[in-house]
Amino acid sequence: MSAKRLAAVALALALSIGIGAVSAQVAWPRLPTSGFIAGRAATPADVQAGRAEFALAHGAVPISKPLPLLIPQYAYHRDGDKRVPVIVVQGEELGGRKFVGARMADGVGLVGYLGEFELLGREAPKTKARTP
Repeated sequence: MSAKRLAAVALALALSIGIGAVSAQVAWPRLPTSGFIAGRAATPADVQAGRAEFALAHGAVPISKPLPLLIPQYAYHRDGDKRVPVIVVQGEELGGRKFVGARMADGVGLVGYLGEFELLGREAPKTKARTP
């Protein structure tokens, strides 16, 4: 399977996770000290262990490269007119496409293109997060 096809399949599977409507406000969670991938591409073993939300790999060998992002960091994932608070746990590029793996406050993971995320850095935002 080509790298582009593999990336498309991985993204389609990851994006099948639904994002609900925005509702109650809660405080932003603390950034994790583990359970994320920084400075390297994720492997299928990382996904299995809960350190990554996706792996763009041929077998166990990653075929993507890491994005130069602060990991972990706070962000909003934009879904239409909704902004869902997330923590970015990985960022990778394959074939010119930039992917981000993130987790919502309830721990549910999601994957999207980098352009769908509003990156906020490592300081907890002053406003309260809205959760789905």
